[in-house]
Amino acid sequence: MEKVFLVLVGIIGLYFSGRFLVDAEYAKRYVLESPKAYLWRKMFGADKTMKMTKYFFAPIGILLSLVLITIGLLR
Repeated sequence: MEKVFLVLVGIIGLYFSGRFLVDAEYAKRYVLESPKAYLWRKMFGADKTMKMTKYFFAPIGILLSLVLITIGLLR
């Protein structure tokens, strides 16, 4: 059961991280409306937060999602 959970969480994370990189409108809406991005938005502004997320947080999300998928498949 935990294998399936890890793979599903990894796929969902991969989908949203990839979508953030591909769809600029989704990325902008996420940065402007997400409660999770509120603090980053207040500290750095919306434009810099969007750049940081695109170049730093989204690739880390993709990497972590691939790690979860790999762990789920190898267990």
